[in-house]
Amino acid sequence: MKALSIKDPWLTMIMDGKKSIETRAWRTSYRGDLLLVGSQRPKGRFSGQAACVVNLVDCRPMTVEDEEFACCGVYWGAFS
Repeated sequence: MKALSIKDPWLTMIMDGKKSIETRAWRTSYRGDLLLVGSQRPKGRFSGQAACVVNLVDCRPMTVEDEEFACCGVYWGAFS
């Protein structure tokens, strides 16, 4: 299983179901179960700990329609 490090408060928002799209400046061809791990910096509730498993279903260039579910605006080179 692959893992992805995510900072709080975004990790908590994903776990609470408030954020369903994560954005990155790189794409991946991986699909399937993905372990979300709390980032070491800044220190947060899940720092350095496995927090949850999600299902990665797609990776594509970010659009304006993704903003609400990503909890951020579109930025240059973003993939969702």
